[in-house]
Amino acid sequence: MIASLSHIAVVDDDASVRQSLQRLIHSLGYDVTTYATADAFLRSPLFKDANCLLLDIQMPGLSGLDLQSIITALRSPILYYGPSR
Repeated sequence: MIASLSHIAVVDDDASVRQSLQRLIHSLGYDVTTYATADAFLRSPLFKDANCLLLDIQMPGLSGLDLQSIITALRSPILYYGPSR
C-alpha cells in the first residue's frame, strides 16, 4: 500500500463502475468512498479527506474535467488520475 494514499474517492455516474472500483480498491487495503456526481463529491464532508480521485470525464451536471478544474483552483492536494487537459 502506498503510504500517502489513505482515502480514495471515486466519482462516476455509472453505479456498476462505482461498485467495481470500490470492491477492487477496498481489496487492496485502501479506504474508498464513491459518489454518483461531481456535485455530491464537492458537498461531501469527506471531500477534503480524499488523497486520490478517480473520476469519470463525461457525467451529467459537472463533468470530470469541470471537477478537475475546481480542484486545481482550490489547490487541493488530491492526486488526480485521468486524462490531462
